[in-house]
Amino acid sequence: MFQPNKLLTLVALACLPTYAAATGSILGTVLDPTGATIEGVEVTATSVETGVARAFQTAADGNYEIPRLLPGSYRIVARKQGFKTREVRGLVLQVDQRARVDMTLEVGSISESISVEETVPLVSSDSAAVGTVITNKRVVELPLNGRRFLQLTLLTPGAIPATRSSGAGFEFGEAVSVNGARAEHNNFMLDGVDNNVGTVGSQAINPSIDAIQEFKIQASGYSAEFGRAGGAQISVSTRSGTNELHLTNASYRHAREG
Repeated sequence: MFQPNKLLTLVALACLPTYAAATGSILGTVLDPTGATIEGVEVTATSVETGVARAFQTAADGNYEIPRLLPGSYRIVARKQGFKTREVRGLVLQVDQRARVDMTLEVGSISESISVEETVPLVSSDSAAVGTVITNKRVVELPLNGRRFLQLTLLTPGAIPATRSSGAGFEFGEAVSVNGARAEHNNFMLDGVDNNVGTVGSQAINPSIDAIQEFKIQASGYSAEFGRAGGAQISVSTRSGTNELHLTNASYRHAREG
């Protein structure tokens, strides 16, 4: 029997935006000194800026993946009884990135610790997406006409200013064609939420450049979660708070005098 309410529910769920578009993942494989995989290793990713920690245990094949992590610096710790604790520092996760961190645990006491510095390879074997991340430093320091960050999409290989006939965003000088696609075929996401004006490839909300942590322009090869449009996928991640104390000049003077 046809049930229209269930059909509407399925359609609504299919149209919901995915928060994963504004986050990243850390994944990898944990091995012992002989190269065999280790099951049941507790792998914890802790944000350096906020102190928020996420944990995951390796499966039988030694693999782990910690999804939905906000962009930023992370410390990775792997623990299992009978092995020395391994700590990885210096990992910087970007928006919509799958960063691979493979680890080898040495036999020993769990109270012993080995710390290493980690850098993510420039070439990723876990994603076929081709794109460019525009960091906060570029957003804030590069000159922009009208403080509209989308002008920085032209830093992406294959991106050129769109023609007037393309319409979307032309009046602000931010209409861009990526790899030959029309400007109205671009898709905009703000912290994982759909940020499009109707069916036109133009953003509904233009966030302040001071509020942007970074954004990514995916030109091709992106995953199925970006299924709304066939052009560039532009994902913006806004800034969040940290554990550091920031005082204004007035607060600093008051603290010193008080």
